[in-house]
Amino acid sequence: MSMLFNIAAVIAVVVGLGYLYSLSSSERWAETTGQITKLEVRERISRVSSSNSNTVEFVVDVEFSYTVNGAMYTGTQIYPALPNVFSHQSDLDTFLSEYTKGANVRVFYNQEKPERSALRKPHISTLGYMVLLIFVVLVFIGIFYAANRYVFND
Repeated sequence: MSMLFNIAAVIAVVVGLGYLYSLSSSERWAETTGQITKLEVRERISRVSSSNSNTVEFVVDVEFSYTVNGAMYTGTQIYPALPNVFSHQSDLDTFLSEYTKGANVRVFYNQEKPERSALRKPHISTLGYMVLLIFVVLVFIGIFYAANRYVFND
């Protein structure tokens, strides 16, 4: 069972590092102007069994068009590599005050793959990198410990 946990932990770390790489590389994306062509919000309600309560998330379905080197593209991401979901009404309200259907907006896009775009760039802080690094180190220590225990107990 511990080996299965270790495999899951490694997969989680690899996926997490992939997301972090996508987010950090998007900080160098170019900027152009685009227009919001679709903006809809729906509530997603999830039941939390441990507290016997519901949580509400706000899922944003957004589309925007933009042009790069004469070619027209359509984007759907608020942030690169992250879902278009807000957990707090206040965050959704802030977003909706900045972005409305038909509005001209800044669009950030990957110069090498202009079809990859987002309305916002992430702001990954040094603290965020440090927390991730500590997490990765702890996971690898756990994997090493469990692997040694598994090998030497068999």
